[in-house]
Amino acid sequence: MKAKAPISAQTQPISGPAEILGQIAWLMMSSPAHKHLFLADLEWLAAPAVLMKQFRIYNKQNVPLAYASWAFLSEEAERRLTSGVRRIPPSDWNSGERAWLIDLVAPFGGAEEFLADLKEKVFSDKPLMTLRPNPGGAGFVVAEVKARERKAEGVR
Repeated sequence: MKAKAPISAQTQPISGPAEILGQIAWLMMSSPAHKHLFLADLEWLAAPAVLMKQFRIYNKQNVPLAYASWAFLSEEAERRLTSGVRRIPPSDWNSGERAWLIDLVAPFGGAEEFLADLKEKVFSDKPLMTLRPNPGGAGFVVAEVKARERKAEGVR
């Protein structure tokens, strides 16, 4: 039986922002929640994260499976984001200490697994906030990304 390759954060060196943005664009084209975006939207939605190295691309056997980006917002930038302004100017991506998940693209499933990995490995020592669809209807609600709970080994 052939062993399954593990899913991991990018392990192969990537030549630069153009290749990274190409992988992100490919993931977005495969995502029902993102495929309506225009190519120009990468300029405000993905390029700042790539240039500031505030992203992860998860892959399996060098095939991208998911992309996550984050920003460190000031109180004012956070207020704008939570009031519905999604376009974050590049100057706001590192304007404060408040960690926010800006985007998660996981068109092939596993979003919760990727979020848990991000929380455990990148944001283990600080809160990571995000906007999630409002379960009660229209709009979004602020939520904290939580690390997955681990079952105690040997306990049934």
